[in-house]
Amino acid sequence: MSTESLKTMLFVGMAGIAALSAGWSYYANRPPQTTGFELVGQPFFENFDDSRTAAYLEISALDENGDLQTFVLQKWQGIWRIPTHSDYPAEAVERLANVSTALIGLTREAVVGRIPDEHRRFGVRDPKELSFGDAEAAGTRLLLRDESGRTLADLIIGRAVEQGDLAVTDTNFSRPRRNEFYVRRVGESQTYKTTLNLSLSTKFSDWIDTRLIALEAPEVVGLKIDNYQLVNNPRDPLGTSRFKQTVDQVNLMQTESNRWEMQGLDVTKERVKEGEVNDLIDTLLNLEIVGVREKFRHQGKALIGADMRIAEIPELKQDDEQFGRLLQSVALDMSRRGFYLQAPEQGGDVNTLQLISEFGQVAFTTNEGYVFYLDLGKSIEGDSKAIEIGSADMELDGQTSDVPVDSEKNLDDEPAATKPKSSGKNRFVLIRVGLDESRVAGGPPQKPTPPIAPTKPEGYTPALAELKPQTDAAQDKKEDANQDDAPPPVEAIPQRDAAFEKYDQDVLSYESEKIQYEINLSRYEDALSEYNAAVEEAKTKVAELNERYGAWYYVVSALNLENLRTDRSALIEKFEVPPLEGPTDSAVKEAADAIEMQGVDAATDEAKEKASVGDQKTDDGDTGGTQDDQVENDLIDDFVNNENTDGIGRFEFSF
Repeated sequence: MSTESLKTMLFVGMAGIAALSAGWSYYANRPPQTTGFELVGQPFFENFDDSRTAAYLEISALDENGDLQTFVLQKWQGIWRIPTHSDYPAEAVERLANVSTALIGLTREAVVGRIPDEHRRFGVRDPKELSFGDAEAAGTRLLLRDESGRTLADLIIGRAVEQGDLAVTDTNFSRPRRNEFYVRRVGESQTYKTTLNLSLSTKFSDWIDTRLIALEAPEVVGLKIDNYQLVNNPRDPLGTSRFKQTVDQVNLMQTESNRWEMQGLDVTKERVKEGEVNDLIDTLLNLEIVGVREKFRHQGKALIGADMRIAEIPELKQDDEQFGRLLQSVALDMSRRGFYLQAPEQGGDVNTLQLISEFGQVAFTTNEGYVFYLDLGKSIEGDSKAIEIGSADMELDGQTSDVPVDSEKNLDDEPAATKPKSSGKNRFVLIRVGLDESRVAGGPPQKPTPPIAPTKPEGYTPALAELKPQTDAAQDKKEDANQDDAPPPVEAIPQRDAAFEKYDQDVLSYESEKIQYEINLSRYEDALSEYNAAVEEAKTKVAELNERYGAWYYVVSALNLENLRTDRSALIEKFEVPPLEGPTDSAVKEAADAIEMQGVDAATDEAKEKASVGDQKTDDGDTGGTQDDQVENDLIDDFVNNENTDGIGRFEFSF
């Protein structure tokens, strides 16, 4: 074959390859004119129609720094929990319900994009697939699975639809409505717009009840603040044992008139600052949870309950040495958060330990008898993740928070000059609940006192019902004597002892009181039964609250958390009672003269009236002294007997 033929064939081959390449490029890159349109109006997840089947929820998004944040919730034994936060229960029930409900029946309302290059425009790129932090391009990925791991829904939610995003001539785009978003099902290239009423978050605080104590201020009727200092025990090589030295205590109780009283208050010169106390209670009830740490457990079991009682674990009771080592681990775990176990109280339950804390204790009582004890531990700092669960970003002496010990930096141990401005904003708190039974259901009912039967006097004889008439024979004799007009004679009855008469009256009163006592006793027994039932119900609630609080160290945020350590002097104010200003001597004299003149005038009027009465008596034939003598005697008698002397001053009488 000649050289020219070879060249010709080579050119033909190259031309064919170029044509094939151009054709493949055209077909590969041409926009799919019809792909996606046939699905408009169809649900994204046609097989997901029951929210109860959801058992796993995963939310992924990029934060403001472009870092991937993934938040997971998982249902276990019917309760949604947060695995990344030591299985803390997710208490935002309404938010959880809204996620599943929003995805069931979610439809593709309109196609707005059909190729991957448009994903950035609508903010629907998968945040898990981005190798760099492009927060604007990435959407929020929402993944739902059932208990078997089968995917129920997997959706990327982009940015909200705004006016002007697309040309008004686009037939697939109408005027944006509220809650319209660009979305894309994972695995599809098409982007749709749809109406989605859903709020997603990767923040721990958005999925729990952040209130440490779910109460209202009017429910608090008692408040006690125990400010004390901790002194190290020099005999404890581990440094976990400390002594408590009380510096100041505040004990407040609300009266029936909703006023605050303080124990030890001198009411003659001191009073409680009502506003300061109410602000303190508001601070207490507005403490917010920003992080949690699970307490030390052995094979999933707590060794010490929320009530500080040592747990009854049969398998550990057989090995005292191992149990002792585990208790030491508990004590060490607690001390690194600012809480210290002490030996049982002298004379108390030997299985119930005492607890003291780094920053003192606050306790308050509710009107239903629940007593909440808040022990304030060490303060900590760090970024949001470090505060929520602890992380390597929070280091102390080269140790990381992978071990739940000195990972959180304790601001209380630092010199004041080196503390950051946020010092004290975050602090460990332990909370436990007790019961004051005297306040449950208004307190126990008072048992009625039975009446005391009267003592029968010696020689007592009962009273006769009525006097006995004479016998029939005596009556016949009376009739024979024609004594029809005379009353029948009666038997002579000796007079009864007065003590017997009093005893009869006392017996009648006793019988009446006994009947009333039986009625009151029946009412008491009913009230006591209701009260005992209320106490048992309250004890059940206490157990539930301690089960909730007992497993956790809480990290609490409050800008004015330090106010809970306020002392007695900040809650009272002194006052002085102004001296009573008496009248001047001249004022006293003027008042006395005025009273005397009023008395003279009154006496004169009364004398005239009595003279008139005396004249009337004389006219009627009454005898006695003269009219003037009678009036004078009457006045003297009135004065001596303090009668008819209202408004009368001093008088001088001459005889």
